[in-house]
Amino acid sequence: MDINALRGYEVPPERYVPKFANNRDAAEPFAILHKPLIRGYQHEWFELLAQDEERREGSDKTARATVEILKSAEIDGNAYRSRFIRAHVVGAEGITDEGSPIALEALWDLLDEVVDLGAEVMTHVLFGGVLTEDDAKN
Repeated sequence: MDINALRGYEVPPERYVPKFANNRDAAEPFAILHKPLIRGYQHEWFELLAQDEERREGSDKTARATVEILKSAEIDGNAYRSRFIRAHVVGAEGITDEGSPIALEALWDLLDEVVDLGAEVMTHVLFGGVLTEDDAKN
């Protein structure tokens, strides 16, 4: 095998059929195609969780402080989910946009807009996905 083939190799995308909106029970369920988990995004997720914990511990525990912490966590979480989706989701099967297969940018926007669906896909990749062999060793 040529060395350039090895350097250019990409793991084939995984296929995930979301539960969202009873999709799995549909006559023709849709699927999301995604890359395996990119380890740096898992680290960033853990950092976000740690930041939220630090905010809670450092607050004065009032209702106003709790609301501010939750707002900040939501903003950070939404931005992370959007970046995560764009880094991992590479396509879809069975989703159309006015009769044509959905474009990748439109799919990303859909997963941002339909928060529960985007969160399900992100959670699947983060916790149900497969790590590369090197990442699994760490």
